[in-house]
Amino acid sequence: MSVLRIERDGPIARLTLNRPTAGNALDLELARALRDGARTLSADESCAVVLIDAEGVLFCGGGDLAGVSAAASPADYVRELAGTVHEALLAFANSDLVLVGAVHGPAAGGGFGLVLNCDYVVAAEDASFVSAYSKVALSPDCGTSYLLPRIVGPTRATEFVLVGRPLNAATARDWGIVNTVEPADRVGTVAREAAEKIARMPRPARAASKRLLAAAWLPGYREHLEQERDSIARLSSTEESATLRAAFVGR
Repeated sequence: MSVLRIERDGPIARLTLNRPTAGNALDLELARALRDGARTLSADESCAVVLIDAEGVLFCGGGDLAGVSAAASPADYVRELAGTVHEALLAFANSDLVLVGAVHGPAAGGGFGLVLNCDYVVAAEDASFVSAYSKVALSPDCGTSYLLPRIVGPTRATEFVLVGRPLNAATARDWGIVNTVEPADRVGTVAREAAEKIARMPRPARAASKRLLAAAWLPGYREHLEQERDSIARLSSTEESATLRAAFVGR
């Protein structure tokens, strides 16, 4: 079973996180699949929109803490894991592709970062968002510390990351993190309708519009992702993080 299902329907590609029994947590296998998929689709001029969704109850629980704790060197594992996911995000960010997210259930840690990297987000009424990093003595990755202040402002970003305030779908919409909130059974349909509308836009206009919209934040994104990668890798080697991860995994 593939940890990332990739389906294609004309100009729309659908990427489905497919580790439902693990809460779609990001391990190296899933991270590499995301990176490879992002590179392939970014180089395909016939692809216009990427729709990202997930199987199971959770959208994405963030990094796979069990994999981190089992690694011979947690710091090396986290550095490779974060770096690989970041390569996927950069491939998408630097492409003409428009990312549409269809989010249900919790999106935590790196899963929340995936949501922030989407250009348009449809959330289910049961969707929820949490930083989660501080619970295991780690710092944000997947662009969270770069994109979140730009989307919601520094005050709310601090409240989310440092105070650890969880957000429900309605609040995420009010904060500008998601575009629309729909009943759970309508999320896929609404996200698909948005993807189809975007895909119908003439390619040159769509590509130019995406690049202009990204012009305010894309410069410096690569360097910031490198800082996030190095920070979370360094913190993963601390005794405090190891203790908290073990408690979390053993729940």
